Amino acid sequence: MVQENFYDYHADNKRIGKSGLDLINKSPLKYYFERIWEGRTPLDTKALRLGKFYHAYLFEPERLSLDFYILKERAVMAQIGGAKPRATSAYKEWLTSQIEECGIKTMVSEDYSDLAQPMKDALLRNTSIAALLNYPGECEKTVLWETSDGVKMKSKLDKYISEFQTDLPELEELNGCELIIDYKTTEDAGTGFLKSAYKYRYDVQNAMYIDAVGGNAKFIFIVQEKSFPYLAKIYQLSEEDIERAREIYLYDVEKYKSCMEKFEETQDVFASFEGYENEKEINTLFLPSWDR
Repeated sequence: MVQENFYDYHADNKRIGKSGLDLINKSPLKYYFERIWEGRTPLDTKALRLGKFYHAYLFEPERLSLDFYILKERAVMAQIGGAKPRATSAYKEWLTSQIEECGIKTMVSEDYSDLAQPMKDALLRNTSIAALLNYPGECEKTVLWETSDGVKMKSKLDKYISEFQTDLPELEELNGCELIIDYKTTEDAGTGFLKSAYKYRYDVQNAMYIDAVGGNAKFIFIVQEKSFPYLAKIYQLSEEDIERAREIYLYDVEKYKSCMEKFEETQDVFASFEGYENEKEINTLFLPSWDR
């Protein structure tokens, strides 16, 4: 396991991680243009910045001042006044000075920091979640590994615990276990999380990360809602679904390997990386069962 900068991790295209396999699963051609092509746009979205900030606040609070710059603009806009203070030259001059002061740090809205502490407080009120989060472990660790046929992989773990112990009866089944803790935010931490897990292939992440650390760990999801009162639940995927997800991600890995080998041989992007599957055919659309 090695420590690696958030953006360096995502920029590394010599190995493939879960988000890269998601692109391969959709369309290998998407993967090429978003992860390999020299003209690609750097991976930096509002959702990524928000997720990075919350994860740092929760798992690595000592890095907040090193990695983030909070744009405290409310007081400035109140002082400027008017209906559109951001459109004024005074605000633009102030913002320019803030960007210079920010430097290489990630600039985030003060709304992020306003939400972070109440969300963390809500998590820690749950004694089981508090036990998992407060237990000694390695946070935000990158695991560089290979599949059995030599494909270079990467996985970034929110928290890794080599051996967990607790007196809490709710978590006694985890005693003595190697754990991977993964934190997710969602609109609905109840039954609605099933849709999110399916949409974002959290099952694939689960299987991949277990294999990344040797195959014996238990993967625990801590899922929290993004709106007050910030309810949270703990989930663990069934063994049957983990095995199914392992088959899926290994199929994606094989597809990735085939594309990369063909591209190395031919240097022909469009011959090596496919678009959507069956894209020249008329495809029947089936709605999810929960929408029926």
